[in-house]
Amino acid sequence: MWAPDGAVYEGDYVAGLRTGHGTYVNTQGTYKGEWANDLRHGKGVLTLKNGTKLDATFVNNHPEGRGFLKFPDGSEYEGNFKVGAPFFLSWPNLTVRRVSYF
Repeated sequence: MWAPDGAVYEGDYVAGLRTGHGTYVNTQGTYKGEWANDLRHGKGVLTLKNGTKLDATFVNNHPEGRGFLKFPDGSEYEGNFKVGAPFFLSWPNLTVRRVSYF
């Protein structure tokens, strides 16, 4: 399905909502994975136009639990995500980059 802003979704629908497996592409990047009630929900891979790649489980559109995040400069984070952000129990002096998950 095509949207006025140029976004494209190819995949499963239930009652008019993205549900099941599908691929969504917009001006910010691509998400390939599971959907529920029009939200990224389940296992998926999000690749942003700048090269940032996130392989994670999504809950209500945000990464949650274990995931792997790779930045364009080659730096990586593998670990837990909570409410869409990397979650560290105690890492002093660590700089955390915020990533928008469109």
